[in-house]
Amino acid sequence: MSSQDIPDELPISMEDVRILSQEYWRLNSLAALLKNSSEGVALRRIVRSLNGILSGLDIEVIDLTGSPYEPGMAPDVIDIREDRELADGLSIIDEYIAPTVAWRGRILIPGQIILRRSYVTTPDNSKVVE
Repeated sequence: MSSQDIPDELPISMEDVRILSQEYWRLNSLAALLKNSSEGVALRRIVRSLNGILSGLDIEVIDLTGSPYEPGMAPDVIDIREDRELADGLSIIDEYIAPTVAWRGRILIPGQIILRRSYVTTPDNSKVVE
């Protein structure tokens, strides 16, 4: 095959976008854990390279761990952990199971998250409301 037979662009499926984005996110998380090691240096270089590819495709991988959660946000809530330490009515994104993926600002793939929320009580404070 000559170089003239190779196209300038290749199509990429949504499944490939999902896999590439999720693996980038996993490597980025691992690199953060290993930030003070020699392995972390190599992983950060790989993460920067993958981030460049994703950015070139206008793909953004979103992880809002630790941010307040508002109903209607893109990620799917797959579990809720009650936390008596949080102020009444507050919900925090405790953990991402899979990242949210956006293309040109539009959500392609909603993430999956676990929330940490305060106990919500009825006005008489006698029982927990789900």
